[in-house]
Amino acid sequence: MSFPLVEIGKQDRVLCIFREGWRFALFCDFNPDGDLSIENMERDFGTLHRRLKYRDFYDAIADANVFGRLIEAGWFPFVEILGKEFRGLASHCEAGLELDEVEAKLLSTFDVQRVESMFARWMSKPHFAGKEKLLRSALNNFASGDAVAVLKIILTEIEGILRDAYRNLHGKARSSANFSNSRCNPPSKRRATQTRCCFRRRSRTI
Repeated sequence: MSFPLVEIGKQDRVLCIFREGWRFALFCDFNPDGDLSIENMERDFGTLHRRLKYRDFYDAIADANVFGRLIEAGWFPFVEILGKEFRGLASHCEAGLELDEVEAKLLSTFDVQRVESMFARWMSKPHFAGKEKLLRSALNNFASGDAVAVLKIILTEIEGILRDAYRNLHGKARSSANFSNSRCNPPSKRRATQTRCCFRRRSRTI
């Protein structure tokens, strides 16, 4: 994160307080050597901002009971529901409440317009764009309520997309079992994991 309208040089000392909602962050670097690392400063700004903005998310995954229940319910990953929707779901998990009502409310927000917006973001990524026809078929089936067809297409194709992305980044493929395991769990919890942890059951989110 940076402040493009503020000129900061290597000789400067920086003290910055900023907020996200009702949460505050303090960054300071008094730069005793007169050689401020702009790159490191912007990285630390970004880390602080991310921690403020997604504090509820970090708290939830740090709680083994809450995170475990979210995984068991099949809501990982949470990218599409970060924010108010995730907070509501996590609060129900933390309180030990049944999820039927909050899930039904959340699912009702995944209308055609929202799913099309998701699809547009997918297609902006080269690994997804190569699977456009198949993924479009999945979205059409989602709109028509055909959960079986959605899961059949998405569960098959997303693994290939992730494998291709990993291969392009690291120059080699990774085994399916290890790859799914590392994606679905934090480092301290990585173990044998069901594939469905990456998707909401009954094609609730895709």
